[in-house]
Amino acid sequence: MSAVFAKFFEPWKRRIMLMIGRAIIHAATDQKGRMVLKLTALQAETLDGVELMQDYGFASRPLAGAEAVIASVMGERAGSVCVATEDKRYRPQDLKAGESILFDDQGQMVAIRRGYIEVISGQKVKVTAPSVEVIATDVTITATNINIDSSNLEFGGDGQTPAPAAARIGDQVQVGGQVGTIISGSAKMRVG
Repeated sequence: MSAVFAKFFEPWKRRIMLMIGRAIIHAATDQKGRMVLKLTALQAETLDGVELMQDYGFASRPLAGAEAVIASVMGERAGSVCVATEDKRYRPQDLKAGESILFDDQGQMVAIRRGYIEVISGQKVKVTAPSVEVIATDVTITATNINIDSSNLEFGGDGQTPAPAAARIGDQVQVGGQVGTIISGSAKMRVG
């Protein structure tokens, strides 16, 4: 009886064992709004067209060689989806409990650290928005060069609206009762 029972349940056992598995990613492509993977699973089993399910608001394109966890609905490999990816080659190793890091293979990252947020970029950090507001008690900018490209630059801080006027070389200014033109300034600060 037990041999008959085992033979009857063998296909079900196989399906159950194939429901969750590990795989290696060989390629990732965008297809009609979906990220689709080609990967190798158990014993060199090739799976192509496996959709990478990602959390809302997050998108990534894993590199070849990254690892994946796949779920096969009802144990059918043709219905597999990738539910997680990992790439130990590039994952930062210095996380403290509670920290999160968004990273890539170039060493760039946005890290939510304990008490601060850290951004590291290889080339440039770009913010595009109609309005950007920074509210802080103290701001420090350390740079070799600072270029502000604006036709209207306002420095203030004493609560006056609008802020008091400032002048550049070539501007007409009034000093006491006299009007004159500014003809020189500091070589360390330039205003266009």
